[in-house]
Amino acid sequence: MNKLENLDLNTIKLVYKNNFTTIQNSFLATQSTFLSDIYKRYNYDLGNANIVLYFSRRLHKQIIELREEDMQYDISYNKFWENHSKIEQKETKIIEVSKSTGLPKETVRRKIDELIKLKILKRDGNRIYWMPANSDKAGYNSIVEKHIDHISKLLQSMTRYLGIKISKDKIKQEIFKHFSFYQYHYLNTQLNYIQYWQKKLNDLEILLISLECVIQSYSHAERKKTKTNFSALSATTISAITGIPRATCIRKLEKLHELKKVKKDSITKKYYLELNTLNSASIFTKETNTKTISLYSVFYSTILRNLIAYI
Repeated sequence: MNKLENLDLNTIKLVYKNNFTTIQNSFLATQSTFLSDIYKRYNYDLGNANIVLYFSRRLHKQIIELREEDMQYDISYNKFWENHSKIEQKETKIIEVSKSTGLPKETVRRKIDELIKLKILKRDGNRIYWMPANSDKAGYNSIVEKHIDHISKLLQSMTRYLGIKISKDKIKQEIFKHFSFYQYHYLNTQLNYIQYWQKKLNDLEILLISLECVIQSYSHAERKKTKTNFSALSATTISAITGIPRATCIRKLEKLHELKKVKKDSITKKYYLELNTLNSASIFTKETNTKTISLYSVFYSTILRNLIAYI
């Protein structure tokens, strides 16, 4: 059977559902790393990060479009900054950024001004575009390489469930070779995922904190080395992992506690999710899990079909 026949969207969704706990555990860890990294990178503000993702995605799309004129055009990771310098990034309307990020127009306007002052975005007349300082490019490269490593691992696990033998290193090699294609689809999926949670919670820091609570609970469930059926976390621990200030973690954990999305130990003052209520008590419900499966199955199918076709 042709390998590509196993990579249609419906098959990917079925594999995701049938192996949900294992795949989701890895996905949540990857997502926490991604969100924590961009939170720290963009002035400890996920709203800022969300806007930068929008501009970065659009840039990668423009790079991909160069292949319409030349099918041999190099869109690799090694050529990225050279391609970046050649592209005249398009004019931007605030309403377009607002729609893609889920952020109010005035919030977008204010954060764009902040990102321009931080020399992450640049304004030229009506044109606003992503133009990080040369000194900042090494930091960007480091984060991207780490995320590609994580996503390659997820993609490799999907191929294993699909009965396709391919190493994580080979997947990474192909992603680096077709970098802008991969990055466009990855950022597009991330923007859709973050927009969904922005509209649902109106607080992306709560999403990041909740991710850590669930990750620890999943990890505890796998170990099963303690007598308790929960794994408790302190605000200090979550702050150290995510970069969110401890006082903010305390305030938002208390909000989650009031909403009965996490529990609080009266003696240790730590927060936890009981394993037997993991999928009903946290913010991650059947509805949100279904949304994640839908969004990321499209990404897995698109990327794997193209990667396998080149191998």
